Amino acid sequence: MLDETALLAKAAERPATVAGARAMARILDDDALLAMHPQAVRQLQVILNELHSVTKRKSKGRLAAVQQMTKVKRLGPSAKRAST
Repeated sequence: MLDETALLAKAAERPATVAGARAMARILDDDALLAMHPQAVRQLQVILNELHSVTKRKSKGRLAAVQQMTKVKRLGPSAKRAST
């Protein structure tokens, strides 16, 4: 677990998430906590998927995108009239 999280770029940005993954791994290593293993596996998978995922950034907010569309519509016909 330590090796895997050390290789992830998001691990440095999210130390609390990495700590959670390590806690789940400790539960899985302890045979006395066998009853908790299924839930710990699910939680560990969620955490690892979060750390492995690539964040998609939106280029603009929704309001800015709507304003841009409105601006294009306003400029479209008037630009044609100005050129004729």
